[in-house]
Amino acid sequence: MFLWDFEALAFERVHVLQILEQATKQTHKVHSVEWRKAVLEFLREHKILRYVKLIGSSGSNQADVDQQTRHEDVVAHFILRFAFCRTRELQDWFIERELELFKLRYDSLSPDGVESFMKTTDFNLPAISDEEKNKVMSGLVQSTLGYTVEEIRNTDFYKVPFIKALSLVKSMSVYVHEGYAYVPRKELVFCVMLSYQENLNAGLRLAKIRLPSMKDDRLTSLLSQLNLNWFFKAIGLPLAEAIKYWRGEFCELIDEDTFNKNYLYYIKHANGTVRGKFNYKPLDCGQIISTSTGPGEYHSCSLKIWDAETMREDMSEFGISQDGSSEIADSASKGNYQKACALSIYITYILSKNALISVTRNFLISNIRDSGKKKQGRRFSSDEKIIINYYVKGNLTGYAGYLDTQNI
Repeated sequence: MFLWDFEALAFERVHVLQILEQATKQTHKVHSVEWRKAVLEFLREHKILRYVKLIGSSGSNQADVDQQTRHEDVVAHFILRFAFCRTRELQDWFIERELELFKLRYDSLSPDGVESFMKTTDFNLPAISDEEKNKVMSGLVQSTLGYTVEEIRNTDFYKVPFIKALSLVKSMSVYVHEGYAYVPRKELVFCVMLSYQENLNAGLRLAKIRLPSMKDDRLTSLLSQLNLNWFFKAIGLPLAEAIKYWRGEFCELIDEDTFNKNYLYYIKHANGTVRGKFNYKPLDCGQIISTSTGPGEYHSCSLKIWDAETMREDMSEFGISQDGSSEIADSASKGNYQKACALSIYITYILSKNALISVTRNFLISNIRDSGKKKQGRRFSSDEKIIINYYVKGNLTGYAGYLDTQNI
């Protein structure tokens, strides 16, 4: 595999994890039938069909998903361990999404698929015998939450060490006897998820230790480049212009041959023109504000991560008065980042001072409408270039969302 293949796989998996979060935000209860349906619909809509196949695999027939797809799935996961290991907030987000993805895939496994999977884990335990089940039947009937006597008789139970079934014990969902929890096959996934969560935590800690020794920082800057690439695409910036911008930025540090070899394919993938042609969409303000950054990273909201003095200096470069800069910095210091963003645009462009900026499209849409430009093939006006530059210069990649030109 080439380096750009790894980057493409990382792009794709980040997109999948964002889709899981998006489905949850639509008020669907996580792991409900509605939530699962929403996730699969989003994946199909964005043409991420390899994950539709992975999620739907029964696990009992290895031919239903080819070995290459499974290999790339594993590679993508471990790449993102490095991308999300830097802060506790990023780690928590990654772990939560990965557990959701794991449960989504586990729920598709057939009984044979479960048995096959368990052989690869610490839960390679046989189901208890009918003789043992009869001995503890009274306890199973009294303590196994949500199961009738008939269902208990027809369900395989596993004898799991108490410490590995804490979530089920805490919710009083299973029978516990002599240090073991008797777990129905269907609920065994929660024990495995606890073990997987511990594995993820340990893996992220190890990745964070190893990260400073990595000579190439491209993984650590993945999120910021994702955001800005998606923004360029969403506001209608032609691919050639996006490449021109990135070439200008990168070639201040590297030569053009290195840029073409190591970054060009990656930019094209972000724009959906190669390898699957995925339709990536930028994050909105709330998602960007909630994103944490490490030293030298700028993919969160700049009004959040900058100190007041740095913010005032930057604002002055855009002709904003000292009073205006102080007002913006004061709003940002109180956590009102979207209000601060609205103030900065109001002062610069005389827009509504009470606006709550959630996406920069408010400005760009009105500008495009006024100039009567079409969505396809248009060039940016000087005003459009100014506001795009405003969000890009000084690493202000907290760009506040994307321009939806569908209805223009």
